[in-house]
Amino acid sequence: MAVLRWLGYGATWSSQDLDESKKQEILVFDRGIVNAILKKDVELAASLASLETTGEMGDFEADDAENTCVDWYNPGEEIKIFEYDGQWNFIVSKEFARMKLVVDGIALPAQFHIGRFKLVSSSTNWSLLSTQMASKTLTLSVRPRGKPLHKLPEELSFPSTGTSSDLYTQLASFSKTSIHRLRITKGSDGTHVPNTASLPISDTGLRDGSTIYVKDLGPQISWRLVYLLEYLGPLLIHPLLYFLLPASAPSSLQSLSCALITLHFLKRELETLFVHRFSSATMPLFNLFKNSAHYWLLAGLNIAFFTYRPSSPAAGESNPYITWPAVLLFIVGELGNLNTHIVLRDLRSANGNERGIPNGLGFGIVTCPNYMFEAMAWVGITVVTWSWSSVLFAAVAVGQMGIWAGKREGRYRREFGGKYRKKRWVMLPGLW
Repeated sequence: MAVLRWLGYGATWSSQDLDESKKQEILVFDRGIVNAILKKDVELAASLASLETTGEMGDFEADDAENTCVDWYNPGEEIKIFEYDGQWNFIVSKEFARMKLVVDGIALPAQFHIGRFKLVSSSTNWSLLSTQMASKTLTLSVRPRGKPLHKLPEELSFPSTGTSSDLYTQLASFSKTSIHRLRITKGSDGTHVPNTASLPISDTGLRDGSTIYVKDLGPQISWRLVYLLEYLGPLLIHPLLYFLLPASAPSSLQSLSCALITLHFLKRELETLFVHRFSSATMPLFNLFKNSAHYWLLAGLNIAFFTYRPSSPAAGESNPYITWPAVLLFIVGELGNLNTHIVLRDLRSANGNERGIPNGLGFGIVTCPNYMFEAMAWVGITVVTWSWSSVLFAAVAVGQMGIWAGKREGRYRREFGGKYRKKRWVMLPGLW
């Protein structure tokens, strides 16, 4: 009789007793489960397949039904069943070795079901069997965090095959609240449960009897609308003060400053409409006022007033040996920034929130080349305007972008582990 050794989480079963000609990674199911499958008894198979271990997994006989713990596979994939040494065995290819074991009461993953596979009674006799198992139901305890939500249930029944997005939808329906106002965290460790259609509820760590906390984030506003409104300020303020402030005709530097800043924020608006793909649909309404203050006051009124007034340095003569290299720096920065945004856009589907590891211009040097190119463009604007007001805005903007870049580097390392090549600099090579 073949004796199978457990290789640990993330591995499959492996047998040292099979002939070398049959040497493959295999998964052995309890004979009762196989018999139920052969008889097309879906309910019995599902019941037997839900067995969980009561102790540690070690060496055990292939027909030891008391300690057998089973997992299944993703829809549409194939498992071969063959008989060896009096036991039914399921052969699993190396590409298919992506199993999750159910041990000591941990809930089955959402993919757990009896799906399509090829049934083998011998190495040459194939027949096709398609069945499907009804999903299990999880009971979750629901608690409010902060201000209680109206009609929020104390307990929620939820299918184990559902996604985290389904959970948000169901809670929003009960509480008569916009789904975007809700934030769900796990009671066990306080971690956030994201609103993601592609995330099975089992992969969040929630199981039958788990507690979740639901918080009302308050009034929300679209990310895209916030971007459009915050960039609108400088777009209106700079042309307005450019025509109102100078006592006589604006200088060439003042005209160039207005053109560069207007082009910068016009590009921002167009990217918001046609390039950016946001991972979240909304943000708190308060952020609109905070973000708008940054752009309308610092980038708008602050820079425009001290650049276009008659006594500003930009009202004087232009030095072409300084001005045109600054313009070139601005152009390179803007084009590099646009390229980075397109690369980041292409990592995400149109309505998705998936993440990937970006590659391309600048990503081999820093974590966020879009911030590096943005800083480059603002250095060019600052040199053209010859204004301390531009220095102030650029310093605040670069400081904030540096903080965001550091957080993104940390997120890349956590999410992608060894697949991600760690960066020494997050935004400015040799500095930050």
